[in-house]
Amino acid sequence: MADIPASGFGKNSAQSIIIDSGVIYKNFKLTDGVFSGDILGATQGGVEINIEKKYRRIEVDGAFRMPVVGTEVVESEEASFTATMLELSADMLRMATGGVKKADAQTGYDLIEGRYTVTEDDYIQGFAITGIQNGTGKHIIFAYDNVLITSATKMKMEDKKEATVEMTGLAHATFEQLQGMQSPWHIYYPNSSSQQSIPNNGK
Repeated sequence: MADIPASGFGKNSAQSIIIDSGVIYKNFKLTDGVFSGDILGATQGGVEINIEKKYRRIEVDGAFRMPVVGTEVVESEEASFTATMLELSADMLRMATGGVKKADAQTGYDLIEGRYTVTEDDYIQGFAITGIQNGTGKHIIFAYDNVLITSATKMKMEDKKEATVEMTGLAHATFEQLQGMQSPWHIYYPNSSSQQSIPNNGK
């Protein structure tokens, strides 16, 4: 009888391990393997990626005792992210609050005020989160379309700590994606032919 491996760790396992915190980009584009985008800002505590499908089981007479292959259908799907933003610029706070920024409302200040409508400008275009493969140094890219920040804005300022804002964003499909039954999320996983150049300054 063949020996049973003592571990699931294989010769090439290290190459597929994703390490360290993710980096968030907006205005992301990937053209002929060339990456471009602007770093959204510094984070604290990492970035959480969530792609969730909800299934509905078709009720069939006589098939109630156990799940049966082919009786599940996808009822809904959501792709979201959560990150704690450490870098709190005026643009970041406008994004987190879903408000509107008015420049030079007071000398030396930008003014951010509430708004009770959602406009096309509220959806972040070209949203991507990158992580690093341990063994290759290449990046895996999680791309979301039309991200809207949906979380409440909470900030705590206290001694010996930095103020942060936790943001949760949700991907949204376009009309064309809806009609074509295409998900508004994409995962770019590097293969052996990948020649990546990921900007580290967001420019």
